[in-house]
Amino acid sequence: MKKILYAFVILLIVITNSCKKDENAIQDDTTTESNAKISVMGIIENEYGQPVGGATVSIGNKQFNSNGNGVFYIDNASVPTNRVVITVTKYGHWDKQYAFVPSNGKQHYCKITIPIKIFNYTVSGTGGGTVNVGTSSISFQPNSFVNQNGTPYTGTVQIAAKHLAVSDPKLRALTPGRDLLAEDLNGDEKVLITYGMIGVELVSSTGEKLQLASGKSATITLPIDASQQAVAPITIPLWYFDTTKNLWKEEGTATKQGNNYVGQVAHFTWWNCDYPATLIRLSGYTKFSDGTPAPFAEIKANGLSGNEFSDADGFYSFLAPAVATINFTAYSPIFGTSPNVTYNGSTTNT
Repeated sequence: MKKILYAFVILLIVITNSCKKDENAIQDDTTTESNAKISVMGIIENEYGQPVGGATVSIGNKQFNSNGNGVFYIDNASVPTNRVVITVTKYGHWDKQYAFVPSNGKQHYCKITIPIKIFNYTVSGTGGGTVNVGTSSISFQPNSFVNQNGTPYTGTVQIAAKHLAVSDPKLRALTPGRDLLAEDLNGDEKVLITYGMIGVELVSSTGEKLQLASGKSATITLPIDASQQAVAPITIPLWYFDTTKNLWKEEGTATKQGNNYVGQVAHFTWWNCDYPATLIRLSGYTKFSDGTPAPFAEIKANGLSGNEFSDADGFYSFLAPAVATINFTAYSPIFGTSPNVTYNGSTTNT
């Protein structure tokens, strides 16, 4: 019987180096050659922790539907070596992209949270208007909507919107992409430190997808969390989630106005106010107190990249922003114990 060791914290000092592109750089899965084989088991749940059955789970060249308990298993999937993205779709929910660093030939475990999507806001296509989404808001100009063909739309616009606050304990689990990998205006890869985000989807009264017309914009207002107000910059880059590359792309800026960030956007997806940080990769092992591997252990590292899971051999590798100190804790949901977390002493600056 394995000895139980209470979870503890390892303080890791990470030296921030210049961001360099090299052969180890993380690449999006639209351009990286698929040359790794992995198996993935996991569970799909909504933000209330309820299992989501019938969700379509896609990874590499494989696809599977979650069962009534939200469980899925995909075997022998071909995936990119440096970063793989699982895509989950389910009617009535926001599409979800879940990224992680794969271990070639290994079995992985993940818990994927997909938010419920409700079209519970409306504005006039001709008059525009403002909708308040909790403490955030979106303001639309008059006559600013078009359908997929670019034809002006003048009817009632139905809006699904979800604001994710920094203080939300499920922020990382709900974040598109989850690892906050981004591409700045120079094409350099970064990891984002978020100041809040909002997702917006527009449809007509008959369910046809809508977007903003060319030359039109909308104003988004996102509150700055109390914990960040003292350090929040006057201007901050805006980033949208690119569902083709499965990462965040820089576009525009937001300005601090009181305790809010306010910015203009020309199209809708998920939008994020973020500070870009240098990208590093952290890797190591989770072990029980007797030194044996702790498989599928859930790892928390300052909450910076969301909860990670080690593979079947206890190995983990994930992306994180280079900061002064990273705190590690781990827990094994399968064995109900708190394993030791070790760090392998090397990082890859990308």
